[in-house]
Amino acid sequence: MPKIKKDLVFYTYLFVSILFFCSSNAEEFLPFQGEVIADNINIRLDSTVNSDVIYKVNKGQNLEVVSEFYDWYKVRLPVSADSFVRRDLVLRVDTRLAKVLRDRVNIRLKPSEKSPIIGRASKGEILNIVDVNGDWYKILPVRNSYGWLHKKFIKKIESVVKIDEMKTQDARAEGIDMAKRGEAVVAEVNPDQVNSKEINAEQKNLPQEQKVEETKSPYEDNQVCVIGILKPYGKVLGRPATHKVISIDKKIFLVKADEEKLRSLTYHKVKITGKLIYLPGQRYQLIEASGMEAMN
Repeated sequence: MPKIKKDLVFYTYLFVSILFFCSSNAEEFLPFQGEVIADNINIRLDSTVNSDVIYKVNKGQNLEVVSEFYDWYKVRLPVSADSFVRRDLVLRVDTRLAKVLRDRVNIRLKPSEKSPIIGRASKGEILNIVDVNGDWYKILPVRNSYGWLHKKFIKKIESVVKIDEMKTQDARAEGIDMAKRGEAVVAEVNPDQVNSKEINAEQKNLPQEQKVEETKSPYEDNQVCVIGILKPYGKVLGRPATHKVISIDKKIFLVKADEEKLRSLTYHKVKITGKLIYLPGQRYQLIEASGMEAMN
């Protein structure tokens, strides 16, 4: 084989090998919650500074980052971002709810066919109506509504697991300090992990007036108001609810409410009011919602 052909084959093989190695070792992008670090920052239609501005965010706002492209992050639009859908493409099922009649219905930035498309809704999806504008409904952004934000304006927030671990460590440290001062320390435990025989044994050693009574949770049947992010609970065997809300202070509650309402507000920041119910054997307590609304 001529030398030129040998060199060509060698360098082609080398290039393909390097390309394969880089792609196989590329770090997989994982979606995360980010916090905006400056005021008046543009979320754009595309990953370029010349693209249309969809929305403006300020320092301290949280955004869900779903992917990246060079120096840009693709983010899910906040619940307060403007979104519009043509009235003839949906069926109004309530004063504030409408069902999408077709697949891949365009959600636009303004009430005009010439306005940029910022998302798409699927057939059967429930939309939240905010206002009526001629032949258009102003709605809360659908799940598949995205924009682009430059990476330098957002920082990654610590995961919920890490935050919980830090809180646990702080609580343990505080408990040790309280014990040194001779103060009472109350530990939060999972009822499923408590051995009833151990409880009975401990109760026998307590004075009569100090014995622990097996009662329902002190929070049972209390009226509560929780603000947080509504998410699907997942496919859990025997689950008492299809959704959960993660509060601002990272507490998790199951939510029982109208299914269409839950689906329409999934992944939005919501305010939920209702009765808090203790569920024996369950990891989380349940809110039987009497009211639920999106928070801007």
